[in-house]
Amino acid sequence: MTGPEALTATRGGPDAGGRDGAAPYAVGPDLEYPEATLADLILAAAARRGPAVAVRQWHEVLSYTELVDRAAALAATLRGQGVGPETRVGICAGRRPELLVAVLGVLLAGGCYVPLDRAHPRRRIREIARDAGLSTAVVDKAGREALADLDLRLVDIPAEPAGTRPAAVACPARPDNAAYVLYTSGSTGRPKGVVVSHRSVVAHVTAFGAYSGADESCRAFGFAPLGFDASVQDLFIPLVAGGEIALVPDADRSTRSGCSGSPRRTG
Repeated sequence: MTGPEALTATRGGPDAGGRDGAAPYAVGPDLEYPEATLADLILAAAARRGPAVAVRQWHEVLSYTELVDRAAALAATLRGQGVGPETRVGICAGRRPELLVAVLGVLLAGGCYVPLDRAHPRRRIREIARDAGLSTAVVDKAGREALADLDLRLVDIPAEPAGTRPAAVACPARPDNAAYVLYTSGSTGRPKGVVVSHRSVVAHVTAFGAYSGADESCRAFGFAPLGFDASVQDLFIPLVAGGEIALVPDADRSTRSGCSGSPRRTG
């Protein structure tokens, strides 16, 4: 079968959802999504999953409990520095499990995260920081060095909490508040920021999770960089479902052998 008939068959035809030639993933019953923030959904999954693995990379593993505890400690620090709903906070950190601590910590503080990739040209990083109106960035050691010449308050990703677990936190943001800002490549001009609300990302993650059948048994291959919109599927669908992320490190993303070998090395 070739031509239009093959296209219709591939997309499901009129029986797939009532519209001739419509893709099956583009039609069907309306899906309800929670009136909640992305952070709320991750906290709910963590309450169910506790010691289960949330993210791993080789020998580095973070359980849901550890992820939330470290993120709560970071959120408390950020709130103490005035971060709240609609506050944009940069994140400049390598692709290790603690990157998820930074993301969730910003969200739990009520802020929205803005990825800053230290591999990008200095001019682009400065432009994004200025355009986003950043005053604070969460960093690891390499990120601190990369942003040292910018007029930003740099907050380190916290290590494992010592002693008493940090107090439980509730995300002060509301569904219509911003969750993150991603910047376009700027290949046709100046990079432009795209603001995505919690309502939008929750609807997106919920719909894709339902379509893919994601549940607590799912294990996702986290490949996309944080500044690329595909990272939303890589990271948040498994976390909201209570599954596990196998996070691909920076070095493995750049070579064919690394990409093919990383899934085996992460188990």
